Amino acid sequence: MSHSVERVDLLTGYEGSSFACSGDPEKDLLAMASVHPIREDGLRFWLHNAGADWSLAAKLLHNGSLVAIEYEGRKFFLRNLHTSPRQ
Repeated sequence: MSHSVERVDLLTGYEGSSFACSGDPEKDLLAMASVHPIREDGLRFWLHNAGADWSLAAKLLHNGSLVAIEYEGRKFFLRNLHTSPRQ
């Protein structure tokens, strides 16, 4: 399946850590990480504010739903859109 779009905006600035949480941290994290990378310090801050801890990120990394990349000496997290999560 392919789609075309007329315009794409690239987010290049630091996003900060002021993400919202609906009460379902796993769903919210995957939704956020599917639209732009989340810097590790921002993710840790958000997890704390969402009432979760690093074990949620570790679980999503382990099952393949989330991937970590390094860029300019910092770690970022993205939703893995290329494979199905491992159970």
